[in-house]
Amino acid sequence: MEETSNQFLGQEPVGRLMRKYALPCIISLLVGALYNIVDQIFIANASYLGSYGNAANTVVFPLTVIALAVAVMIGDGCCAFVSLNLGKGESGSARKSVGNSVIMTVIGGLVLCAVYLIFSDSIIAMFGGTVNPETFGYSKEYFFYISLGVPFYMFGQAMNPVVRADGSPGFAMISTLAGAAVNMMFDPIFIFGFKWGMTGTAVATVIGQIVTAVLTIWYLLNMKTIRPAKSDFRLNASVSVKTLSLGLATMSTIVGIPGAIVSPISYSYVTWARRKFSTKTLWIFGSHISDFLMIGVFLIGSINKNYKKLSVMIPAFMLRETIWMFFWGIRSVIPEEMRNESIDYGEWKNGYRNEGLTGVAKELPRKLINTFGATVKTIILDRVGYVEGAGFGGQTEKTEYSLFWMCTILPVITGILSIIPKCFYNLSGEKRDTMYRELHERRKLREEQYDAKLGESEQEPAAVQ
Repeated sequence: MEETSNQFLGQEPVGRLMRKYALPCIISLLVGALYNIVDQIFIANASYLGSYGNAANTVVFPLTVIALAVAVMIGDGCCAFVSLNLGKGESGSARKSVGNSVIMTVIGGLVLCAVYLIFSDSIIAMFGGTVNPETFGYSKEYFFYISLGVPFYMFGQAMNPVVRADGSPGFAMISTLAGAAVNMMFDPIFIFGFKWGMTGTAVATVIGQIVTAVLTIWYLLNMKTIRPAKSDFRLNASVSVKTLSLGLATMSTIVGIPGAIVSPISYSYVTWARRKFSTKTLWIFGSHISDFLMIGVFLIGSINKNYKKLSVMIPAFMLRETIWMFFWGIRSVIPEEMRNESIDYGEWKNGYRNEGLTGVAKELPRKLINTFGATVKTIILDRVGYVEGAGFGGQTEKTEYSLFWMCTILPVITGILSIIPKCFYNLSGEKRDTMYRELHERRKLREEQYDAKLGESEQEPAAVQ
């Protein structure tokens, strides 16, 4: 009966299953995001914390996202692995995955906690916590207790999908809701009642995370379908790798969140960059910084066949993504400015604007390149021996490395070629200033002429009368 208690998943209508599983999952994810939001609200309303407290919370937030990324990678990987094996009737493999995931989560949480505590000052400084003494002090205070709670936080988040996979999405939601409710209850008590400041905020958060972790532990000891034995809690390399590989797609999505937090900062120094560098320089730099960062990823992956090692390549891609986001403002603003400049240039030279023609000139080559690129990609894949449907792990070693350089170093090569036409862009400096000065004079003259004609047309009816 143990192995067949989840048979309803193959018999119930899809709509009913969606309501039973999707809704609690969505609520759990939303509630998980409430921790930071609730803390920000209470901190903002504490007069003795204010903006410095909110800044400290923002500094520490990306570090909790990193912990969440690791936890969800393990949890969602285990959830997928369990579901696949229960579907095949291999409950033994499902139990081993749960046991291995528990051990990996505990080890990962303790290691991350230790790293955070040992390198706290450097980590806070890296995320902008040293902007002023007040923010740095509050960041250290908040980060210390949040770091202590990382193992509990990771355990609750990682095991939440596992509880759902066991057929209890309702309990998974309740355990998350309970932790968030406890956090909301203790936040005002510690912040406004005891005046514990950032310590109170962090302690309330950690208590909520502990509540979720304790409820999850209780459930793991009383699972309905998957009941791991003691032997299942021994790390198995094969099971662990398969579990992590299934959760990798989730992690690759979540690790982009720190970059999303960093990207708004990149807009703050665009004005400074415009004063220091020419439009052409910023255009080239912003367009190709991503490609050049890939050179570092390629070199790391090429050493000792690191491209096959997730433990090496995941941090490499995370670092590349975060650095790239620091220049997102330049990459977003400068091309749009150049588009407007090119339209203004047409008005300056020809006397009329050409927005439509500029749009066609921009989009048509892009579509042609995409079409041509897809054809070339197919030819290259065929030449390197790629087997359709076999996945990365099912290719020969030569093909695997070919796929790796196609994703990393090939865009650099094609990107370098695209720098050549950019070098001919010469609308900057004195020429640009002259263009806008003359355009301003022309537009002002046209406006005066229009006003004069409008005045004459208004006087004509009066003269007739």
